[in-house]
Amino acid sequence: MRITRTDIPTKIDVPGAVARQATDFGDTSACSYDPDAAPCGKFVYLYSQFGLSPAGTPWTSGDGFEEWSVRKVGLVAAAKTANPSWTRTYSWTIDKSVDDDEHDLFIGDSADSNYDVDVDRIVTDGGFSVSGNILFSNAGAKKGTVYVDPDLIDDEITLGAADIGTPTIGACTFNGGAASPNSDGYIAVADGVLSCAYSYTFTTPPTLDVYYTNTATIPYFTKENQGGGTYTEVPDASPAVAVQDFQFTVANATIVGSPTVNVTDTFNAGPNQSVQTGGPYNGTAEPDLTYDRTFTCSSNPADYTNGTYGFTRNNVAVIDETGQSANESVRTDCYAPVVSKTAAASYVRTYTWDITKDVDPDEHYLFIGDDADSNYDIGVSRTQEDSGFAVSGFITVANPHPTASMDVLVSDVVGAVAATISGCTKPDGGDAGSARDPITKNGDDTWTIGAASNIECSYTATLTSATNGNNVATATFNGITFPSAPVGYIFGEPTINPFGDPASVGVIDTFDGDLTPDQLGTATETDATFADYDRNFSCSSDTALYAGDGTYDYAKDNTAELLLTDESDSESVHVYCYAPVVSKTADTRSNVAALSPVVPCPFGMDCCCCRFYLLRQAS
Repeated sequence: MRITRTDIPTKIDVPGAVARQATDFGDTSACSYDPDAAPCGKFVYLYSQFGLSPAGTPWTSGDGFEEWSVRKVGLVAAAKTANPSWTRTYSWTIDKSVDDDEHDLFIGDSADSNYDVDVDRIVTDGGFSVSGNILFSNAGAKKGTVYVDPDLIDDEITLGAADIGTPTIGACTFNGGAASPNSDGYIAVADGVLSCAYSYTFTTPPTLDVYYTNTATIPYFTKENQGGGTYTEVPDASPAVAVQDFQFTVANATIVGSPTVNVTDTFNAGPNQSVQTGGPYNGTAEPDLTYDRTFTCSSNPADYTNGTYGFTRNNVAVIDETGQSANESVRTDCYAPVVSKTAAASYVRTYTWDITKDVDPDEHYLFIGDDADSNYDIGVSRTQEDSGFAVSGFITVANPHPTASMDVLVSDVVGAVAATISGCTKPDGGDAGSARDPITKNGDDTWTIGAASNIECSYTATLTSATNGNNVATATFNGITFPSAPVGYIFGEPTINPFGDPASVGVIDTFDGDLTPDQLGTATETDATFADYDRNFSCSSDTALYAGDGTYDYAKDNTAELLLTDESDSESVHVYCYAPVVSKTADTRSNVAALSPVVPCPFGMDCCCCRFYLLRQAS
């Protein structure tokens, strides 16, 4: 007997859906249920059954005969869609580090800091679900009205032989309109397509790029007893089955965030800022952006206050796509020597005193018993000579750097005269005010100053005159000169030369070796004048002193002295005394004695002078 297929039904036209016939009755040919690819659609087949008893009762095998008949079985079609859905979220972190973030430098020095910018990508996959529609077609109602209970639809997701889960069947529509179940829970499917929505959310993230299978089995029934509500599965028909494979791929993911990012790095934001950019980054490089920056201390001493100057440079890296940022700051502290000084002017004054003594007259010629005065005059004068003009003091150079020593040249010029640095000292580490220790100059004429310490150098400049002025000391470090603040010096009172004469002297006068000299007063710069005075000189009346030639004489020395000096001057007064000398002769003629007084001439006078002198004395 030949079996033929007739009445090809309309297919379920759903993109991607696969329809399977209810049964293929052993036919090995493919049937896609494509109306354009016969022979598919409705089967017509022969079957045998025992003859029927009266009243439509099926025959039994004991009825003794068998009857062949032709049955038309209307074919139904099942299909389904499967729409995978999931979300891939890209989030980013940014981190910035710097080595070193602090620099302690001397003026004019530089140091580098290395920056690293790391951006890490975090990939979060989630929200894995599949949804779609289960389609059941009874096109043409060639099978009559059939009934489908959505609760009896078996929908399973599998991966190979492993069960993954059971989707949830949702609302159904029939031919695009509402399809409400009857009181028995069945939906009548006549000529058209029943579509039931389904969805499934994965509780465990699925494997990407692997095919999962979604199989829906739809039992369908006839209602043979219209009044009794009895539903009977279609005879000789298996449930309609729809199979759809699906996979989760990046192509069907919803992407949140940026898979790659770019970084903008701004250094020292402002008019002098610099910008560094990098990217795109995918989060796998380590680090993503690295670079060096140089920090330089100003070479201008005017920028430093008490030897220190500092600045902070901020550096911000920003992910362009997200606005996330990371910040690092580098602090640079700069140090320069601090110079201060003292200045004192000095000079030496040497006094020289002189004394003169005059007497008038310095000789007296007197007769016995006579006297006469001599007038004495004392002159005192002082001269002075200034020398040894100098400016001297201490130059202090401090090193404010907390950890490093510095070597400095120290100099001082007073006017046009270079001062001599006689030596330097450093603190001995004791308490304030304790003694200082001398230090030795380096071979290059520099002096070493320890960290957070100082040196104190003594200096002297020899000048040619007592001219007041200002003095500035200088320290040289790193090729840069650092002057002290100007310090004025004024030549005041001199230092009196201890090896010269004093500024004022006492004046004494010693007459004829007197053990108690006369105190004439004190000679000063403003008062060095002494009044003249007289001394009386007399000839003794003791004739015995005149024995012989009728004369005697004496001299009196008188010395004026300046105390505390080697200065003195003397005068001598010579007194010549005369007395008559009596002699006699005998005149034999008259026997009369005649006396002739003889007045001796002063010592040393010749005859003529003597006669003149005697005549003057007699008159």
